[in-house]
Amino acid sequence: HDCGHAPFSHTFEEFYNRDKRAEKFLFCHVDQKFKDDYIHNYNRGSGPSDHEVFSAAIFLKHYAKAFRGLFPEREPIVIARMITGCIHQPANTPQEQIENCLIMLINGQAIDVDKLDYIQRDTWASGTNNVSIDIHRLLSALELSKFGNKLVPAFNKSALNVVQSVLDGRNFLYNWIYSHHTVCYYSRLLSEAIKQLSRLLSPPEDTDRLLDVLFSAESFEKPVPVGNSLLYLPSDGDIFYLLKQRHNDIKEIGELLSRQPRLVPLWKTFAEFELIFANKGDTKQRESIRAKVKEILREVITDTSHLQAITTLQVKPKIAVIHKGELYVSLRNSVVPYERIATPPAVEENISYFFVFIPRETAHLTEACISALSGARIY
Repeated sequence: HDCGHAPFSHTFEEFYNRDKRAEKFLFCHVDQKFKDDYIHNYNRGSGPSDHEVFSAAIFLKHYAKAFRGLFPEREPIVIARMITGCIHQPANTPQEQIENCLIMLINGQAIDVDKLDYIQRDTWASGTNNVSIDIHRLLSALELSKFGNKLVPAFNKSALNVVQSVLDGRNFLYNWIYSHHTVCYYSRLLSEAIKQLSRLLSPPEDTDRLLDVLFSAESFEKPVPVGNSLLYLPSDGDIFYLLKQRHNDIKEIGELLSRQPRLVPLWKTFAEFELIFANKGDTKQRESIRAKVKEILREVITDTSHLQAITTLQVKPKIAVIHKGELYVSLRNSVVPYERIATPPAVEENISYFFVFIPRETAHLTEACISALSGARIY
């Protein structure tokens, strides 16, 4: 499932699917039914992660033969479905219904083994005190049940508290770790640094050559030359090696290595953001402010170089949204969708907000900047 992760994980994931390259790579190795189901499932834009698409393609290209040797009665395409979460639409046969259950357990929308894995791992790695999740109790309460005319994975009532813990634990990470202002800032530094590195190391006629090789099937399979470098199975260490070679040419690298950011945030949490812009509850108003931050702060930060250094980063935490038919529980000898009993009710849509970073030299103007932004008149 994760073999296609880019160096630095999700920070560089976007580069895998530039111009839909990852999807094109996957579609070269799947049948028409998979393509039809994929388009049906994800025609509203909420598709699998780029690394999942890449992982599925890598599996089908390099490991399908080995899979057939181990399981001659099964088609390897089911593994690609499990990795990408691409369920059968509709599931007409008992086998397709069972496969859909397996797909939902590996890569579902609400609770799956991937989420159980990263919630615990990232909680430990970040050193935070997140909720405790009794995985053994959750798995012991799992069953395949009939809901209407289809088979679905459902959790017995004995694990309802654990189901809620999984949702709370996931949301905690997205709210307080993945969306932390420092994480967002350094992720931006890394992205900008790798883009500039590509322009420096790639041929003049193709300034994206380094990106295309680093984040491609090509470097998974063989060493590929780019300038004076030979890239093969690139890792975090390889990226840092290349970046350190050009630290004099790319200012972001100095910030990364020294851990001394040049910019500081005006606010650090979503709660502060909501308080500051409470008088501008309309999403369009807030988006207009985000687009005009430098223009609004021109009266506060008058130094041109400092004004140009201001950076705005949009944040979209992927809060667990339980849509219809994504999670089922078994209560009183019947199976019901979780959204019917969810407390509080299932979230309808994800929040979105932004951070504004100003030069450290202007940190004494923080309150004046906040007042200017919150009081800005946007038409």
